[in-house]
Amino acid sequence: MIPRWWQKIDRHIAGGMILGFTFFAGAAFLTGGVVNFFSISALFVVLGGTVAAALVQFPEEVFRAAQREFLQVLFPVSAPSLQDRYGYLERLSRLVKERGLIVLDHESQKTSDPFLRLALELSSDRTAPEKIQRILSHEMATTYQRRMQVVALFESMATIAPAMGLVGTIIGLVNMFDSLGDISGVGQSLSVALLTTLYGAVLSHLVFGPLAGKLRDREEEFARLKRLTLEGVLSLSQEENPILFEQRLRSFQGGAPEQRMAS
Repeated sequence: MIPRWWQKIDRHIAGGMILGFTFFAGAAFLTGGVVNFFSISALFVVLGGTVAAALVQFPEEVFRAAQREFLQVLFPVSAPSLQDRYGYLERLSRLVKERGLIVLDHESQKTSDPFLRLALELSSDRTAPEKIQRILSHEMATTYQRRMQVVALFESMATIAPAMGLVGTIIGLVNMFDSLGDISGVGQSLSVALLTTLYGAVLSHLVFGPLAGKLRDREEEFARLKRLTLEGVLSLSQEENPILFEQRLRSFQGGAPEQRMAS
């Protein structure tokens, strides 16, 4: 039986990392054994140094946000696509034309999306369109900036990790030269020196870098969804004709309105 947590995990992230580490372990096994590529001291230098440097650069709240964002990316909750949001706003446009803005108040109570709820509440209260745009644009910019700090954190860690690997290499070489009289000590120090470089590269290109890219793509998608929502709500607040509504949102759909009309 498949565990419930595994059913919720993002298959692309989990599969990519598992595949990467599997190939890494396979290569290590074929070249002499996995044990030769495992060193706690090398991992401490790279991972500990990377986290310590990031702590100096970023405030504590960014680290807390990074934990939340990582879990949300690893265990994603289904979010509406641009197509879904367009269809939803199009349906609201017809309801507003038939019943007026009062329908937006009912819809705001049913949605779990905080941004959409705020937008519908402002429109149902007959807030001026320019004020709606100012409030929602500020909300979009603030949220985007806050979440992009998390992206910057992972990007910074992806840059720091190889540098910490180089630091570990220097430490290992210093210990190696100090142990030239002891062959076993030379081998161990050289092993740590090389493994820190390896760990730095692996953490950078297989963990931190891909996570930063995944988070950036996710936030860009959320930003597009919010821009679509803003344009749609501005149209609803002015009770525009559904045809004008379609024209306003045409650019977000990439031709979907024409296809829908043709069908």
